[in-house]
Amino acid sequence: MGGIDLVDLNFQPFLMQQGDILLLTTDGLYHALSLEQISSILNKTQNLSCVADALMCAVKECTTSLDNTTFAIIKYLNEE
Repeated sequence: MGGIDLVDLNFQPFLMQQGDILLLTTDGLYHALSLEQISSILNKTQNLSCVADALMCAVKECTTSLDNTTFAIIKYLNEE
């Protein structure tokens, strides 16, 4: 696999607020879709399962690439 040429590190923690969504993804998603497309899909519904399905459908529609697409979606809910 070789060495990793680029690592993005954040040494300062960031605070999440009620309703924030964190998307961790491989390049299979962000190379296939624009940031605007991803943002639009993330904001369409509160149901994260539906969001995941919509992201996968969008990737399949716009690419014939054999690159893998992996992501995790986390929504912060403060239940205090």
